[in-house]
Amino acid sequence: MPGGMPRKPAALRQLEGNRGHRPIPKEIQVDGVPKMPDGFNAAEKERWEEILATVPHRILTSVDVQVLERMARAWASYRSLCTQINALNGRFLVQGSAGTPIPNPLYKLRAQEAALMHRCGEALGMSPIARTKIIEPNQDEDDPLAQLLSMAANG
Repeated sequence: MPGGMPRKPAALRQLEGNRGHRPIPKEIQVDGVPKMPDGFNAAEKERWEEILATVPHRILTSVDVQVLERMARAWASYRSLCTQINALNGRFLVQGSAGTPIPNPLYKLRAQEAALMHRCGEALGMSPIARTKIIEPNQDEDDPLAQLLSMAANG
């Protein structure tokens, strides 16, 4: 669907409660849990663990390693860049090779990492909007209106 919103995974739609009551298409089921790739430094490992603790468990499978890896590396890099910028007292201008002031390139790198984190976070359902839509799978069983609508739909 060019130009439109990407289709939301069926598992995420089920967690959100399928309020639109449109049929949820069956998707290929993938087994396994994501395993941390080799080669992470300590900061990237910490971010990996933090991401896994944040994302709903039934959403992630072994095929999500690549997006998790990009998110963990981008997040660790983003934090490192923030530390470097802070060490320069947040200066927007630094001395260039010709001795003249130039925009601090760390800000551009940090913006690139932030954009990558945003894209990965959206793919993982980690945006604030996505979190507000996720509900417990059986939450509507205690909702009297949902029970009434369910009875009306079933006859």
